[in-house]
Amino acid sequence: MANTQLLRFAGALLIACAGASLIACDKSPSNSQAAVSAGPEVKGNVAVLRVGTSSAYPPFTLRDKDGKPAGYDVDLLNAVGAKLGYKIEWTTAEFSGLFGMLDTNRIDTIAQLVSVTPEREKKYRFSTPYAYSGAQLVVKPDSSVRTLEDLKGKTLGVVLGINLQQYASEWNAAHGNPFTLKTYQDNNGVYDDVVNGRLDAFIDSQITAIVQINARTLPLKLASDKPLYEIKHAYPFRNTTADQALADRFDKALGELIADGTLTRISDKWVGSDVSKH
Repeated sequence: MANTQLLRFAGALLIACAGASLIACDKSPSNSQAAVSAGPEVKGNVAVLRVGTSSAYPPFTLRDKDGKPAGYDVDLLNAVGAKLGYKIEWTTAEFSGLFGMLDTNRIDTIAQLVSVTPEREKKYRFSTPYAYSGAQLVVKPDSSVRTLEDLKGKTLGVVLGINLQQYASEWNAAHGNPFTLKTYQDNNGVYDDVVNGRLDAFIDSQITAIVQINARTLPLKLASDKPLYEIKHAYPFRNTTADQALADRFDKALGELIADGTLTRISDKWVGSDVSKH
């Protein structure tokens, strides 16, 4: 089943790359601009859950052949919406601007394989985790790089604004900046930069890395069998009374989808294995 899904997903990757021009820039506003939400917006007689994504992080968010949102996150949120009676309204922006949009009440949550970190937990209420992964370095087959220590004098790529950038930046600074860190707005083209030698390594989630390498038959590998650190992924919500209530309803629906096997089926469809369990 995994091979079939990976072959089908290879075409989706090309569509996601072609759809990169659809991504809009967004500057993150300051925390002082944060607004209090009243829960899901109502348009007509329909409650709307506003979700922000880059639509450029396959297999979790991408665009299908018709230019519509697709992927693991999209299927899951559509299932949650069906349980709650909410319509899902998608807003596309660069990942670096999505938390600013959440802070200022332009969206209700983010669908982008968001990692749960201690810093984010201080500010946001997270849903139950819906995927588990690990941080990995992606390198060429003949590379001697296994860990960040091996990148001295080399260049490491990372997507701007994600927790992996913070991790790599802090590690680099703490060790005297032994490598150059090059940032990207999304992972479109980054794997090709490793293949072509413009990057010595790229840091990504293990899930995404394995799917990208297998689906596109790229001459790349994970640098090590052991991840740099483990990651759990969940949906963030604002810490307001109304949003806490929304998050509670969301979590109840998500729990039902976990219990009835829907999340496992979505994971098998898009990843080829069940990454919803730790």
